Amino acid sequence: MKRDLKRLAEESFDLCILGGGINGLATARDAVQRGLKVALVEQGDFGAATSSGSLKILHGGLRYLQHLDFSRMTESIRERNALMRMAPHLVDPLGFLVPTTPGFMSGKLALRAAMTANDVISWKRNCGLRDRAQHLPAGRILSPTEVKSRAPGLPMQDVTGGALFYDAVMRNSDRFTLSFALSASREGAALANRVRGKQFLVREGKIEALRVEDLESGDEFEIRACQFAAMTGPWRDLLPELFTDRLADRTVVKNAGLQLLTRRGVCPASGLAIPSEEVDPDAKLQRGGRHYFSLPWQGYMLWGTQDKIYKGEPEDWKIREADIEEFIAEINGGLPGFKLKREDVLMAFGGLRLCDAEERKEGSKVSRRYAINDHAEDMKLDNLISMDGIKYTACRIMGEKATDLIMSKLGRQGGSRTAATHLAGGDYETRAILEAEIRAAVPAEWTMETVHLLAESYGSDWPRVWKEGPSAALLSDGRTPAFLVTYAVENEMALHLEDVMLRRCPLGTFGRPEAGLVQEVAAMMAELLGWDEAKRAQELQAFWNYYSYE
Repeated sequence: MKRDLKRLAEESFDLCILGGGINGLATARDAVQRGLKVALVEQGDFGAATSSGSLKILHGGLRYLQHLDFSRMTESIRERNALMRMAPHLVDPLGFLVPTTPGFMSGKLALRAAMTANDVISWKRNCGLRDRAQHLPAGRILSPTEVKSRAPGLPMQDVTGGALFYDAVMRNSDRFTLSFALSASREGAALANRVRGKQFLVREGKIEALRVEDLESGDEFEIRACQFAAMTGPWRDLLPELFTDRLADRTVVKNAGLQLLTRRGVCPASGLAIPSEEVDPDAKLQRGGRHYFSLPWQGYMLWGTQDKIYKGEPEDWKIREADIEEFIAEINGGLPGFKLKREDVLMAFGGLRLCDAEERKEGSKVSRRYAINDHAEDMKLDNLISMDGIKYTACRIMGEKATDLIMSKLGRQGGSRTAATHLAGGDYETRAILEAEIRAAVPAEWTMETVHLLAESYGSDWPRVWKEGPSAALLSDGRTPAFLVTYAVENEMALHLEDVMLRRCPLGTFGRPEAGLVQEVAAMMAELLGWDEAKRAQELQAFWNYYSYE
């Protein structure tokens, strides 16, 4: 995957996508597979904003039972299965425990009915999964003893048992997002990160080109295309800015989602639903407050999602210490006696998402419905669409529907093939076979931890990566091959220290890494990219800022 700005500037495209989060990349992949000539630019790094801030769960939509919304639930189950088939190296099944308590809607009878309905509706949940280790088991009801065994730290007062259902969890959501970019690029799409859209050039009701700025050099150029798509996430409301000067008021109203990563939890082997004081005002069947989730992930615990309304410019949103402390208090309120402390939190992350209302009187107003917007009517532009995205699980179907609309506008034929084709790294039989192949090829002194890292990061692409730099040298963390840094820079469009540390190699995603490791990677990148000492210091400061909260 090369950053070919010359191609973007000199060629004409069928489709130009503005925004390289998961939805823009999923659309690019779908469109290029259908034979369209596709360009995509992203002002930051691929997936670095909202896409990177998810709780890493691929939801099957069990909660939609409360809304009696079976169509959304069926779609979620189908899309979860599609993503598991497309990138099995990046996904694990995980059980989620919902404690039962006295009461009709929160008791065993209601949860047993929910588990049965979920199993019936999701009867094809494992269809096409090659590796039986990836299969999602049926849900079941647990006794109080089983609940205590699974969740030894769970306060058992009023707990009569539990319900256990299964969803999928991304091992590495950032590489999942990157896999869409790699796949689109391999099929011919022209992608570039760190390129900001500045202005649409319009003539007679049609956009002729998008003027962009390369944020690395400051150079500006135009991308010409027949159709344009704005997949800009929380910046979507600022679309009019691309037709005029900077808007006087750039305030957006979004839902700010917050996740925490900690060393300890109450349920080390399963996800756990934790009741909150919020209610879901749209639910037809109320069973108490909304739930947070804690889940084991890569040897740590994730907690989320806390949702709060944010008003302001998208670039100004930051996680504050007060947000972290507030979320800790909410978790402790749902788990009396657990006493999560601030020093237990290794890092906090999140992002801005679509919300349904400017003010929420009660409950969460996170939008549950995505939208593909044709701006032929409201903006009188025949060749511009935009997307209002929702959860990560729906990225593929949103990309498909956006491409359906683009194909119609272009008068082109052809259906989507994305659900039936693997993402980069996803074409192998079983995880056991994959890891055995890697173990046999790499240095004997490497531990299985390094083998696991290669398998889950690159999947069936590991020979391509290994061929680029077969060396036994490991970084100072003791598990990461040093040549992966070089590979990320030369083949995965990593331009900055944070690109490698956070989104190409999982070096900084488990909390603040050792300073020596960061310096080591920075030195490698400085040599590869020609950074002087001032630039290297700037990159280090920008990276450490990721762990700073106001």
